[in-house]
Amino acid sequence: LSGLYEERKMFGESAKLMLSSAEINTAVQNKMNDFLKASELFVKSGNYSLAEITMKKAFSIADENQKKIIQQKVKTYFKIQGEHLMKNDKRQSALKLYEFLYEFGLDDNETKEVRNNLTNLYEKLGKIKEYAKMKKFEIK
Repeated sequence: LSGLYEERKMFGESAKLMLSSAEINTAVQNKMNDFLKASELFVKSGNYSLAEITMKKAFSIADENQKKIIQQKVKTYFKIQGEHLMKNDKRQSALKLYEFLYEFGLDDNETKEVRNNLTNLYEKLGKIKEYAKMKKFEIK
């Protein structure tokens, strides 16, 4: 059923079903995969806080190596969705995504990339205060 909702681009409903599936699953690897899929679908639906909560649920059953992989995958989901939103000229949605991603615990290169995207979006959306603040931060 989750796959059907996903095909019809009903990502929020699909994510909820995948989350339910993960919670009743008994195999650890399958449970983790379902949590990751739910997290991906929550990102696509624009519900970033639930994506983060779902990622943390996957963290709770993962070992140290798997945690790094999970975090990298979730970052990738955010980046892909951000690129998709920018390509489709959905600036306000992209702004929300990049603001959430900016606080996500990125390395230096990723932070610079997100900061550049935020600066461009603030400029395009006419958010002068935020743009000036981001530009001031870049100079330091």
